[in-house]
Amino acid sequence: MPTPILKYFAYEHLPPKLQEVSKPIGDLALQLDALLPDGPEKTTGLRKLLEAKDCFVRQALDKPAELPKKTITPIYECREDHATGHIQVKVTNAEEKVFATGVDHLDAKLKVDKKLNEMGYEIIKSYKEPL
Repeated sequence: MPTPILKYFAYEHLPPKLQEVSKPIGDLALQLDALLPDGPEKTTGLRKLLEAKDCFVRQALDKPAELPKKTITPIYECREDHATGHIQVKVTNAEEKVFATGVDHLDAKLKVDKKLNEMGYEIIKSYKEPL
């Protein structure tokens, strides 16, 4: 016979954000209940696991919602430094100044893309089919 405390590990009624936190603990409680013989230590362990689950769910309530990433299709402007032979690339359509210097166009563009990612941009490349 299942332990009566198991009903408090139910998670199906919770919103998806809280189910994500509660489900693994509820599943663990069911496994332990099936694995261990009834007794005071099992009851105490399940009660403490329930207390821990409640703490985790409350913490998940305070978790800030993830902000959607800003998307950008970078418009690159390239300039060659004739003295060094390096290429400087900047993005002209970002809110902030973004530029990098590389040994060639690809190197500089990769560095710019990395900076954009670090700034929270999701880069959407726009490739046009040749005519």
